[in-house]
Order: sequence, then structure tokens, then C-alpha cells
Amino acid sequence: MTFDSKVSYTAWRSYEPGIHGASDPYTEARSEMPTINWDTVVTAGATAVFVTLAIEYLVKPRMEARKERYFGILRARQELLTVITKLTLAAKMYGEDLPATARTDLQRVWNAERDRQYEVLQSQSRALMDDVARFAQAYPGQFRETLIAYVTTVHGIMLSMRPRHRKATQIADLGIPITTALEVPPGWKIWALVRMALAHEKVHRMLTKIGDDSVVLTSTPAEAASRPDPR
Repeated sequence: MTFDSKVSYTAWRSYEPGIHGASDPYTEARSEMPTINWDTVVTAGATAVFVTLAIEYLVKPRMEARKERYFGILRARQELLTVITKLTLAAKMYGEDLPATARTDLQRVWNAERDRQYEVLQSQSRALMDDVARFAQAYPGQFRETLIAYVTTVHGIMLSMRPRHRKATQIADLGIPITTALEVPPGWKIWALVRMALAHEKVHRMLTKIGDDSVVLTSTPAEAASRPDPR
């Protein structure tokens, strides 16, 4: 055995456990590994289960109810705008007149279509009046007041003794202003908010004028003559 071999053998022996006071590094590593605290594990698991159950039975039902209420409001607003659009289109179509030179058969078909559109006016105005409470719940304060005033005015127009053509004209004129007034834009759309506010003012002016018109129609000739022209 050479000198180098003796040195290597001696060095190897020096690392053998129990010889010359040396220790095994792998044994030391194993002895330094942390132990698992099972109490901490059980506590963390119980906390996770509790939080999950709390979210499932307390938070989630409230979120679902809030989401359902939000989508219910959107559905009510869309349904309202659909009814107003049908009402406005029917009023516009009824207000259209054919030229006096139109053929007799065309006049007869158009008159039948106008009668059908008047039936749409009657049905849609009744639908608005019957569901006004449900529609009003979909809007806050000022919007709700404007909506109720519009619905009651339209219903009053249809029940009044006005000529049919006049009824259709008044309802058609309210169409665009009321749909603009009932739009609820985000707060950051300043121009949309201004347009909505102007539409509210226009709708209330038109409703006031229609109300004055109904007073004149229900007055005696002497009373009507003493009142100012609602125009």
C-alpha cells in the first residue's frame, strides 16, 4: 500500500461513525428535520371547513338574492321599454294618412291596418297601467315619478273623448322623450346625464300641456272659452 493510499484510507476512516469522534452527516440531517404539529394541521383544516360553510350558507345566498334582484330590475326595464316602443310605433302608424288620391282598395286596406294599430294602442296602454307598480319598482325616486305620470297620462288619453288621431299624435310625441328620460346612465357619462335631465323636463312640460288639454276637452263651451290656449 502506497503512502497516498494510507492517507486516503485514514481520511475515509475518520468520517466513519464512532471513529475518532466523527459523526455521520446524513444522521445529523435526519435529526434536524422538523416534526409535524398535528394540532396546527387540524386547526387549519377546521378553519377552512368553517369558512367554506359560512360562505356557502351565509354569504352566497345574499349574493344570489342581490344578483337576482339586479337582473329582475334589468328585465323589468327592458320589458317597459318594449311596451313603450310598441305603443309609440302603433301611435305613429295610426297617425299616418294616405294621400287623397290613393286608390280605393289601398284606402280600405290602410283603414283596416289603422284599426288594428288602434287596438294595439288600447292593449299596450292597459298593459302599462296594469303593471305600473312592477315597472315603478325598477326605478329610483325621480325616474319613478316620471314613469307613473307618463303611464297615468297615456291611460287618461286613451279613456278620453279626444279624436283617435289626436290621441295617437299625443302618445307618439311622448315616445322619444320618455325613453330618453328613463335611461339610467353611469355617473361618469356627464353628457348622458344632462340629456336625461333635459328629457325629464321636456316630458313633464308635455304632460302638463296634455293635462291642460284634457281640462279644456271636459269643460263646457263657456269654461273652455275663458281658459287660456294650452298651446
